[in-house]
Amino acid sequence: MKVLFLAFSSVASRSKRLSEKLGSELVYYKDRFPYVFSLFFSSIKILRINPDWLIIQATQGFIVFIFSILKKFLKFKLIADLHTGLIVNTGIKSKILNLSFINYLKYFDLILIHNELIKKIIPVSIKHRSLLVYDPLLNDCESLYLKKEKLLVFTTVMLKPDEMLDDLIEAAKHLKDEALFICTGKKVKLKGIKSLGYLKYNDYLRIMKTADIVIAMTKREYTSLSILFEAISLGKCLIVSNTKALKEICRDSVVYFKDYKDLINNITLLKDDKLRLSFENKVKELRKELAEMEERRIAFLKKLLRLG
Repeated sequence: MKVLFLAFSSVASRSKRLSEKLGSELVYYKDRFPYVFSLFFSSIKILRINPDWLIIQATQGFIVFIFSILKKFLKFKLIADLHTGLIVNTGIKSKILNLSFINYLKYFDLILIHNELIKKIIPVSIKHRSLLVYDPLLNDCESLYLKKEKLLVFTTVMLKPDEMLDDLIEAAKHLKDEALFICTGKKVKLKGIKSLGYLKYNDYLRIMKTADIVIAMTKREYTSLSILFEAISLGKCLIVSNTKALKEICRDSVVYFKDYKDLINNITLLKDDKLRLSFENKVKELRKELAEMEERRIAFLKKLLRLG
């Protein structure tokens, strides 16, 4: 059986790892809506390879619509790796690009969801064809050898609407003498936070590994975060936004926050080495549980795709 994984607009680290786990080729052409060039070259790729299964990184409704049509003509089976932004309305742009196309998911053979909470809001017509697959875990990596004079707190900043930047900046201001806040992602000027910009992925992971605390933040429900699974993979002490979706994944293995006051209090408490180590151990236990679940789900997918 031949399997092809397609991504549009941007390629998520989840998609890269999932395609690697399945042993499928990941195809990505950098393009912007309405993706004329990427759709053209993707179609040529599909015609040339003639895959039995096509997995698409479903971030926008227009892509879902196009491939539900192509499926009828090219006769492949279709899987959507469903991203939260597709089905959670975040404004007028979301309604235009996504909500009007959601019903076309009923033409997909399987829907991969990122967390259990998403099942509550996806259309009834596809609930029975949904499968929970968390972001695949990573191998561990080496940390950097840094002389730390303060607690090192790490996060990512992409300037997305769901990021809790005001809380992060306020916490950094209050704890400037006790903790060094660093971030990767978009190069930004934030008071009290050292921005490193975009890094090579291995360098990004090494900095995360070096940090004492990793912050995974979002204002939006139903959302999973790549940084969360990366930090779990590396066994890091985590401070995580207090959302139902993230609590369903992490349970009591991490510390949660709602605002900058929680963030300040939690970081202050986690200056204690013993307490921080206890949460690192909890995260390592969580990693084992997630790795076992991942093995079962990937094995099921491979069996479905007849890859193993």
